[in-house]
Amino acid sequence: MPSSVSISLVILVWITTIIIINHVGSANTSTVAKPQSPPLAQEAKALNQTEWWWWNEESTSSHCKWHGIVCNDGGSVIEINLSRTYWYEEAQLRNFSFSSFPNLVGFKLAGMGLYGSIPPEIGSISKLTYLNLSWNSLSGELPLSLAKLTQLEKLDISFNQMSGPIPLQLGNLSSLVELYLAGNYFSGTIPSTLGLLTCLTHLDLHSNQINGTIPSEIYNLKNLMAVDLGTNNLLGPISSKIGKLKNLVSLDLSNNMLTGPLLHTLSCLTNLTHLFLYSNKINSPIPLEIGEMRELRHLDLHNSSLSGSIPSTLGLLTCLIYLDLGSNQINGTIPSEIHNLKNLMNLYLDTNNLISPISPKIGKLKNLVSLDLSNNMLTRPLFHTLTNLRSLVNLHLGGNFFNGTIPTEICDIKGLMTLDLGENNLSGPLPYELSQLTRLQYLNLSSNKLSGRILANLQNLVHLSVLDLSLNKLSGPLPTQLMNFHALEQLLLSHNNLTGSIPRVAYPFKLTTIDLSHNLLSGEIPPQLGNLSFLRYLDLSNNNFTGNIPPNLVFWRQMNLSYNSLTGPLPEDFCYYFGPETIMGNKDLLCEKNIPAYSKSTENVTKWIKIILPIVISFIFLLLGIVLLSRQKIIENTKNILIYLNRKIFKLALESNHSLTNQQL
Repeated sequence: MPSSVSISLVILVWITTIIIINHVGSANTSTVAKPQSPPLAQEAKALNQTEWWWWNEESTSSHCKWHGIVCNDGGSVIEINLSRTYWYEEAQLRNFSFSSFPNLVGFKLAGMGLYGSIPPEIGSISKLTYLNLSWNSLSGELPLSLAKLTQLEKLDISFNQMSGPIPLQLGNLSSLVELYLAGNYFSGTIPSTLGLLTCLTHLDLHSNQINGTIPSEIYNLKNLMAVDLGTNNLLGPISSKIGKLKNLVSLDLSNNMLTGPLLHTLSCLTNLTHLFLYSNKINSPIPLEIGEMRELRHLDLHNSSLSGSIPSTLGLLTCLIYLDLGSNQINGTIPSEIHNLKNLMNLYLDTNNLISPISPKIGKLKNLVSLDLSNNMLTRPLFHTLTNLRSLVNLHLGGNFFNGTIPTEICDIKGLMTLDLGENNLSGPLPYELSQLTRLQYLNLSSNKLSGRILANLQNLVHLSVLDLSLNKLSGPLPTQLMNFHALEQLLLSHNNLTGSIPRVAYPFKLTTIDLSHNLLSGEIPPQLGNLSFLRYLDLSNNNFTGNIPPNLVFWRQMNLSYNSLTGPLPEDFCYYFGPETIMGNKDLLCEKNIPAYSKSTENVTKWIKIILPIVISFIFLLLGIVLLSRQKIIENTKNILIYLNRKIFKLALESNHSLTNQQL
């Protein structure tokens, strides 16, 4: 039998255990039931009111676990990121309670469908360092309260519909490192106060309506690495102070109205890798000092009214990958030093006044993918040199004065996808080896003196989308094999001496344009052409086609069948969709009901219009006269009635007064 002491100990332990368990349970219960502090509850409520998290249930999910929400250790929201995750209809910033988030540091709502204006309350988020509202439909002016966000390091409101001037107050954002306002409708000048943003490394204002000159204060921003002011209305010369931006890596001033000259101080930008000055009015030569910008990868100066010759110092830019000097007034020859640009992949020198010779050293540009020398005054063939460019994909040599035959060596560049030799003086037959260029998508040999037949083996060019052999001296029939170009969209064979009929086969369904005009083709128009649902332009004019017009050709947008020998009645509604120029020069073409198309019937209609129209107009004036006379008569009758009533009333009043007087007497 246990002692009383043992029993007492057991009872004591049991009581102690019960007390501890009750205490722990009470503590846990109090923890679960503990409500959020008022500021945190206010944050949760504010998030729910936006309805941007409509798929979350307020009662079962902590807002810190919602998508795009980041909280600190205390449970307060410090970051909101909903960029491009969902598209929200009718989402507006005015639904967001900015004052409810005192600890918010990052606010990113890019591409989520916001519209409306940016409310001035946004200035109340004093701790904000990152604000991205890009790629939305926000409109109105930038609120001046943005200037209160003095801790802001990145501001991105690009690609919206914002308008008005850029506020001077943005100069107060002393911590700003990146400013992106591109792709809006901002107008006015660039505020000089942006020169106070000494921490700025990225400034992007491109694609707006900004005018005036570039303020000189911008050149004090020594930390700038990227500046894009392209596609605005900026004018005036490029300041020599631009050489002070020695940390600049990318500079884009394209598509403005800036004037020259190109300054030698640009050579001070030795860290520059991308320089875009195209589509301005520079109107000066390219300075020799450009060769000192050894880090350049992309140099685009096209359409800038540049003059003079290409400086040989360009050959020092051995890092260059992209060079575009097209659409200028550059003359002289292509300097042989160009062959030093071993990394060059894209070379555009088109639409200038360059002359031959071209150094055979151009064949050393082994990495060249695109070469455009079109629309110059080159005369001497360089095809044998180009065969070394085995990486070449796009070759444009049109609009020059090359003569002789198309060399077969050019067909050794097996990777060619674009070949343009149009508008030269090339002669002779089409080389059989053209069929080896099986990756070709665009072939332009137009406006030459090529002769002979169109080769049937061109059917091997299965990727061809544009075939232009117009304005040559080609003869013979159209090969049936041409219809094997399943990717063909444009077939341009006009102004040749082609004979025979159009093949009655299934045509490439992607065809949008067919021009066979000014040839010697004959026979009937095949109805298969009417099955091409994408066809938008058909020109068969100036041939010898006979027979009827297929009824299923009626609905094409543009068509020219003039000057053939077509006969028979026109399809139904043809005269409704097309004018007389479409079929002029044919004989005996009849509209429906055998009325000659646009001849006597048109004259008769015009004659009847001349007779009937004056009668109708006279009748209308007659009706108007009757209405006016009737109205005048009604007015006069009304006046007479009123006069009569007035007299009656006056008479009654006198009689009443007279009767009253007698009674008094």
